[in-house]
Amino acid sequence: MTRGFRTGEFVREHARGLRARPWRALLVALCAAVIGAAVPLVSLIETGGLRDSWEQQRQAGRFVEIIRAGSITGFPMEYCENIARTEGVIAVGAILHREQIQLDTFPGQNRELLRVSPGMVRIAWPGFEIPAAGIVAGRDLATQTGLVAGTSVTLSRAGTTESRDIVGVAGERSRVDGLNSSLLEPDVRADQNTRECFVEFEPGAASAVLPVLRTAVPEQYGAITAPFLTKNALVGDPEKLLPQRASNWAWVAGAGVIALLLGVLWWSGRSEMALYRAFGVRPIQITLALALEVVATLLLPVAIGAAAVIAVAGLLGTGIGSQEYLLAGADIARLMLALLPLPLLGTALASAISPSAVFKGA
Repeated sequence: MTRGFRTGEFVREHARGLRARPWRALLVALCAAVIGAAVPLVSLIETGGLRDSWEQQRQAGRFVEIIRAGSITGFPMEYCENIARTEGVIAVGAILHREQIQLDTFPGQNRELLRVSPGMVRIAWPGFEIPAAGIVAGRDLATQTGLVAGTSVTLSRAGTTESRDIVGVAGERSRVDGLNSSLLEPDVRADQNTRECFVEFEPGAASAVLPVLRTAVPEQYGAITAPFLTKNALVGDPEKLLPQRASNWAWVAGAGVIALLLGVLWWSGRSEMALYRAFGVRPIQITLALALEVVATLLLPVAIGAAAVIAVAGLLGTGIGSQEYLLAGADIARLMLALLPLPLLGTALASAISPSAVFKGA
């Protein structure tokens, strides 16, 4: 009957065995580092691609909703402006009044002058700076008439003339039909009615904003909410797509590869473990030794690989948002948690062969 190994003695003996075969530890560590880098990398690439797609859709008006009044009289503009206080809303805007005018440079041709809320300019042309006062010209109108910012024009209406300043010319086509060939005059007065309220929100804010839109205007006005781009049906919340991304399962594949590699290596050395068992090493001691091996050759390299990828991504300034980093970090955390039970697998493999079989030459 042997006295067995003390736990510290066995752990040191197991460590000496690893140092005697460094290729084994290096192979496992290299594999773990590569997988640790690959998991956040594919996550950042896929989520970044989704963000780019959402930004393109946002520019096209994918995340714009319209609240339409049920009658020709419309509803007070204040209900539209109140929506701007909702978290995630980028801009709210409305067309308040339409008026036919003529430009002195093109007599006889009717043009449309629209009085709009300041946010309507941002809805029509994302990123366009909203002027404090004056008139904004649509791109097509400016091209046809030669209007440029900083010039004055004479407007004729109902037998009267008026000189107005052109403070801006939109450089892109408007997302809202009809505005490219019109003049827009921002109007900050809130005591007016509108028949349509345009609301743009962040791609990840749909679940919070849409319920607000449905109740923003009292029922007495018969208002309905609909997507700006009718072909897209109801606007969904892109954040709900993130858990369904393919890279969400990269950690499972990574953990499977590591477990398979380590399992093969441990299975090839099961006779050595069985021999230790013959000399009194207990399963709990084997588990502890393998746990230290997992920490040194798996968890640490995984953490180093993941940290390297995230650090490089941050240094490159690729415009990755905090949500992407959180998702990548969550994937790495799941990978590392999946690796924690591996020492139990090693202990089970060590128990798969009896010590007596070792002495028989197994």
